[in-house]
Amino acid sequence: MKEVRDNILNARFSFEPAEYWSHVSESAKEFISHILVVDPALRPTAEECQSHPWMREWVNREDVGGLSPAVQSALRSFRGFSDMRKLLCEVIGFTLLPDQITVLRKEFEKLDVDQTGEISLENLKKVLMANAGSGSLGATVTAAEDEVEDIFNSMRLHKKDTTIHWHHFLAAGLSECAVDGRNHRIAFDRIDHDGKGYITFDDVVKLTGPETLKRRIPSLKREWGDSIFLCKSGSRIPYEDFVKIMGPLPDVDDNML
Repeated sequence: MKEVRDNILNARFSFEPAEYWSHVSESAKEFISHILVVDPALRPTAEECQSHPWMREWVNREDVGGLSPAVQSALRSFRGFSDMRKLLCEVIGFTLLPDQITVLRKEFEKLDVDQTGEISLENLKKVLMANAGSGSLGATVTAAEDEVEDIFNSMRLHKKDTTIHWHHFLAAGLSECAVDGRNHRIAFDRIDHDGKGYITFDDVVKLTGPETLKRRIPSLKREWGDSIFLCKSGSRIPYEDFVKIMGPLPDVDDNML
């Protein structure tokens, strides 16, 4: 911890590990290096930051258009997932590496027009409604708006949120990511934090946080009961049954959860 503290105080850093930074442009890295300066007097002003080539590139970028049909389909399908399956999708989402989420990250940027890392209902409507005429949403404007609101609400895993965060969008669009067995294993091991070889409902609650889920625990417990009935694995779900529930994506049977 002392080394970490010293590195922060002296602005010593590197763009590592490489796999996390491989998708980041040199211009963006240069901008980061430009602003992470110890001496406040040597730091760029807000106006100077706005004039940086990387900032100008993003401010002046052209309209990137609507979401891809595949991602739209994934978001619509997500509405039909149970809360339990949505929660497990979120856990798997946290295991993905940058090269596994490249496509979905670009789609998220179309919606995150303010570059805040969050999506508002207004921005989601703006992008999805642009494609409403193609028949991808409801037949009328009102029906299309209602469907967009349904999609937005389905991604709000924590109902008090007024925006959609990146990791919630990632959970909803998981079928468009390059998910593989490594992700299932890492997710399972995180839930099975004490290495029992199986997971229980209490393990899921403990990982997510009882306070976060307290209002949803009764319904989640019912959904958990449905899943273990279909898996025929009792109240304990081993790794093999966890894979059956969650994968292979996107061909998993939605009725499993």
